[in-house]
Amino acid sequence: MWQLNYNIHDLLTVKIQGNGMRDPTRNLRYSYFATADDPAEPDIILNIGPFEPSHEGAEVIAHKYYVKENYFYCAEKGSGSNWKIEVFGFETGKTVINFDGRRHGVRGVVFPTFMAQEFLIPFIEYKLAKKNHFLIHGGAVCKDSQGYVVTGRPGVWKTSLLMDFVRTSDYQFLGDDRIILKGDGSMLSFPTSLFLFDFTLNKGKTEERNALDNFRLLVRVLTNKTEAISTNPVANCSAIKKLIFVSRKTNHTIQTDPVIPQEALQRLITNNMAEYVESTKHSPIGQYNLYVQVYSLIFPDNDLQKHFDRMREGLKGIVMNTPMQEIILPFEYDQMAFNTLAKDIILER
Repeated sequence: MWQLNYNIHDLLTVKIQGNGMRDPTRNLRYSYFATADDPAEPDIILNIGPFEPSHEGAEVIAHKYYVKENYFYCAEKGSGSNWKIEVFGFETGKTVINFDGRRHGVRGVVFPTFMAQEFLIPFIEYKLAKKNHFLIHGGAVCKDSQGYVVTGRPGVWKTSLLMDFVRTSDYQFLGDDRIILKGDGSMLSFPTSLFLFDFTLNKGKTEERNALDNFRLLVRVLTNKTEAISTNPVANCSAIKKLIFVSRKTNHTIQTDPVIPQEALQRLITNNMAEYVESTKHSPIGQYNLYVQVYSLIFPDNDLQKHFDRMREGLKGIVMNTPMQEIILPFEYDQMAFNTLAKDIILER
């Protein structure tokens, strides 16, 4: 039995444990939050490995979903993956997740527990929102206690933009996939898979990696050389200086557009929802919202249904009081454009 403990900014504690599964990569996803302290009462426990479900007395939906109060179980197959999931504390209290499954192919062999660990994200998001902290899909950098949040749909060069900030402007990295916005208008870092960002930062010009880059990354992981991380994330920033929405088009110029608060609020919510939907075919995280809908068939007044309304209400003050801007980047990322124009637009120099 192996065990990993994590403390997310003293807001949530998480314990991940597995039974006999050999996985040298198991600490890579949340390594930034790793702690030697074993929490007596963790908010979330993730058990990885074979288990026997305890679904006696549950209502059965569509012959595969088992639901009872504060409990959910299913066994499913995705595109190139399969999994069994059992959740105690699905809605309230301490959450215990039993997970048995993996992705097939090379990624499943090299990162056998990543799919299970990825499934933690919606539970972390839900529990943080109840504490007025909102885990959004986006990244951020910080300098002199002033933070710039960069958000947008996948593939719009968010990570490349953040890498150029770190490379050229001496900015500190807070995250490139998720970031925590606080109801008081500040933010906290949430760097997941920090080794991957650091590798790309030092080995490539943009977030795109070729076959050779992927081979070098694989060698680095398999030889356990993932701890020498040069990126310098920070714990928090005192204020959000600007909220930047990024998109891209098939042209060669950088454009800017204003963003109104109501539109910004909806885009933040939509980006979070879309992150789950886009993983549907191959990963259980993409099915999470479906699991909530199935649970709601039996318990229609559950608190899970209020999550995005809670998030919308909590983020309202942030978007009303933060300068915002949309940056439309070229289809092909141009570092010279960043150096000569985008940086000036974002930093208002």
